[in-house]
Amino acid sequence: MREKPDKPIDRPSDPLSDLIRLVQPRQLNWKTGEQAGPWRLTYPANDGISFTLVVSGAVQVRLEGEEARRLQAGDFLLLMKPPDWSLEHEDVADAVGVVGGHFRLDPANAMLLTRLLPPKVNIKALDPASGRLRALVGLIGDESTSGRPGRSLVLERLIEVLFIEALRRDEDGAEADERPGLLAGLNDRRVGLALRALHANVAQGWTVATLAEAAGMSRSAFADRFSRLTGLPPLTYVLQWRMALAKRDLNTGGASLADIAVACGYGSVSAFSTAFTRVVGRSPAAYAKGKPHATDAIRA
Repeated sequence: MREKPDKPIDRPSDPLSDLIRLVQPRQLNWKTGEQAGPWRLTYPANDGISFTLVVSGAVQVRLEGEEARRLQAGDFLLLMKPPDWSLEHEDVADAVGVVGGHFRLDPANAMLLTRLLPPKVNIKALDPASGRLRALVGLIGDESTSGRPGRSLVLERLIEVLFIEALRRDEDGAEADERPGLLAGLNDRRVGLALRALHANVAQGWTVATLAEAAGMSRSAFADRFSRLTGLPPLTYVLQWRMALAKRDLNTGGASLADIAVACGYGSVSAFSTAFTRVVGRSPAAYAKGKPHATDAIRA
């Protein structure tokens, strides 16, 4: 008797996970230390993501152009594409323990991440998310100094989990970031429905009307609400996400232009190539032959 194959599990779309997988946080640089007396550590502006956890004592964080903020034991700070910044300790007697790191993103779609997510996340020690982040930082520290088999893969997954855990803090009742972006859209019941529908079926011929239908709203009310919450008009978001997926597939290779065009919702290679060239500034073929660079950003 032949057994029937298991029915695939129906998993709901998760746009935040989609975005994290797309930008591929990698290449961790890890630092830890405890030091007494006055000291100051400076860090240059960069296109990656930096994070700091204060283990003991307290420090001042200074970001270029902003007022200093105090971090004390248990506080966690994540900075996305930070400007010049520094950590300072002025107490002569007390020692401070700080751990942290820096990781890079896939340059092809890093711009999309910075447009859709908050530039900084500050989680206080009393926040429920703080305990989970401390545990993750401990695991990262342990793995980064080990020589165990599979170390690089484990670190990649831990970094992704750390990043997501920091970003989903609103679910734990922490102070909400009022900046428009993907999180604000997902936290809205109506707009969240449309975002999940889009991410579940990118190839569908999405219009403002069909997205509004997925959200259960009128076309005009949806367009206004989506733009206000995410910071992008609905079809601009659709275009950006499709082009981000296309850049990923062109970089990895293996898929034909026809397959990529269909997967991104275009009826022909010609239509896809025209849209890609207008948005990215290079044809798909030229992009696939070259390397991603800072000018490969959405222009629409």
